[in-house]
Amino acid sequence: MIYDRIKGIDKDWSRITLGCWQIAPSGGWGDICPANESEKVVHSALDHGITAFDTAEGYGDGESERRLGKALGSHKNSVIIISKIWPDAELTLKAYQKRLEDSLKALDREYVDLYLIHWPGSYFNTQNKSARLAEFMDSIRKSGKATTVGLSNFQSHDLTLLGNKLNKFSMNQVPYSLLDRAYEGKTLSLCKNADIPYMVFSPTAQGLLARPMNREDLEMPTRK
Repeated sequence: MIYDRIKGIDKDWSRITLGCWQIAPSGGWGDICPANESEKVVHSALDHGITAFDTAEGYGDGESERRLGKALGSHKNSVIIISKIWPDAELTLKAYQKRLEDSLKALDREYVDLYLIHWPGSYFNTQNKSARLAEFMDSIRKSGKATTVGLSNFQSHDLTLLGNKLNKFSMNQVPYSLLDRAYEGKTLSLCKNADIPYMVFSPTAQGLLARPMNREDLEMPTRK
């Protein structure tokens, strides 16, 4: 395994991160991991040198966080845990702090290493709203409940709305594969100029590119 160091996180970050969307009932391509198998998946990742685990409050309504926290056991403070908050219209710092506390309780941990805004959302379509969101996330970072904060699925127009608040964030997590190259071009340039690295998810399109397929596989509307 190859490891990197990411600005602000004093831990070795494995080049491969275990995505924990499907260790809980959440949907997506492929099979959902049964509860009795999710712990084995996490333990296997640890055995193979994986030190970073990605989850979110929205994955199975917190079930992914709960399963991950339980499976990590004594390893929970030595690894890197990434979680995410889904933005909504309740744009108050108190509301965001409460939702992070719920995630930490599910993970059985006092902090997360990286806390992401899951999607830009239609609620933050002005510079003023985006600036307030950035300040909230920075307050969470300063509280020590999140070592660093970042973005997920933010494209160029979303990044532009953040203006000079973009430097509050340490990462932009984006989908990238042979089937999804939407985050090249201007979005990538903006992140490079702001010294914000990409964290790529679904490089094999949730396994779609890593397994044989036949015509019947593509007849399901959600898979076309």
